[in-house]
Amino acid sequence: MPEWLGWNSHGLAQLPCPVGFGKGTMNAEAWHMSCVKVGDGTIVRLCRTLLVQRSKVAQPIYAIGALCALLVGAPHIEAKVPQVLVRADQPLRFGTLLVPLSGSRTVSPQGQITDIGLFEIRNDPVGPAQFTVTYDRGNESRRSIDIEIQIFLSGSQRIRVGGVEGQVSQLTSDISGSGGLMTDGSVRLTIRNCRERQCSVSFRVGARIDLTRSAGGASLVLPLSATATVLSAR
Repeated sequence: MPEWLGWNSHGLAQLPCPVGFGKGTMNAEAWHMSCVKVGDGTIVRLCRTLLVQRSKVAQPIYAIGALCALLVGAPHIEAKVPQVLVRADQPLRFGTLLVPLSGSRTVSPQGQITDIGLFEIRNDPVGPAQFTVTYDRGNESRRSIDIEIQIFLSGSQRIRVGGVEGQVSQLTSDISGSGGLMTDGSVRLTIRNCRERQCSVSFRVGARIDLTRSAGGASLVLPLSATATVLSAR
């Protein structure tokens, strides 16, 4: 097994995460990096480093790639305009797998696992990603409102490094009424009867990863972005 630079004792990739600021008053965007390690012994590790981007807040937000964790600044209590924030609470975890030639693992939003052509060789955590969407109305009004938000996830991509190829596809969510599969990467959610300045809702996302290995090993980086846009608040 070759040495892999950038991997700590927990088997997580220590990759630098970009830092940025949100733009606009009604949009928010969260970015992820999926890190897949495929060694000569066909061991596959996957984790995601996370970054959350807040709209209209000139405040740096830091991500710790080694822990696949997230630090977010406190809510901006002086906001005067409505804002929406997307926070990545939990990475999508595929675990450690043995891949003879090719195979796939599907993790559902409920945490169910389906394997084809590969095998789990360690008891690493496996589970769906979790996001929290927060709407800040920008004032202290207690009037009840319903907020409709459009979520878009772009994660269906393919990358090849040497003799290893990986693809993440079939994004699914547990948002009520969405039907599960996000065929175009988008889904709508509604925060109902919001009476506070800030109201939040969380949802989980599962996906499928397909891996093929013809020779050697490689480290694959698969970007994933999540965007939230407020459609209505009334």
